[in-house]
Parts: sequence; C-alpha cells; structure tokens
Amino acid sequence: MAFRVYFAAIGWGNRLGHAEFAEGALASILGAEGTPLTKQAVQKGVTAAKALGLVAADSGPRCLVLPQQHFQKNGAGSASCRVHALRTSA
Repeated sequence: MAFRVYFAAIGWGNRLGHAEFAEGALASILGAEGTPLTKQAVQKGVTAAKALGLVAADSGPRCLVLPQQHFQKNGAGSASCRVHALRTSA
C-alpha cells in the first residue's frame, strides 16, 4: 500500500510536488474494483509511505507531498496547494 500511495503522489503531483485530492478521492484511487478503501486503510497507507520516506511527513489523505529528491516537474500542473496554503509565481 505504501508504494501505491507513492505512485498516486507521483501521478497526481503538481510542479511543487504536491498531489491534492478531494475528500475521499485517494480512497477511490487506491481501492480495488470500484470499492474505495476505508479512511483507516488510506491513513495506514499514507503512514507506511511516510515511514519509508516515499512521501514527506506533512502528507495526508488530502495532499501527498513528495520529497524534492523524488520529484521534479517543470511546466506541467499547478504551482499551488490549497491544503498547505502554498502558491508560487509563474
């Protein structure tokens, strides 16, 4: 599950390395066969990804943050994060 969380962070990450999700969206993405995971299962996956250093310590089910050494994206996606109140100029 930790690696599935990591791949979701990479796949949905913006130029800042933040992957924002609507409430319950990460549970749907990580679920199988159209059945979303429980909140507890999602949190357990995020916690496991943090423990392995795959996502930053301030990650949560609403925003996964990749460590800078794991992610660089130029020109694609937004440069803001509503969850962490970040915004950079273009």
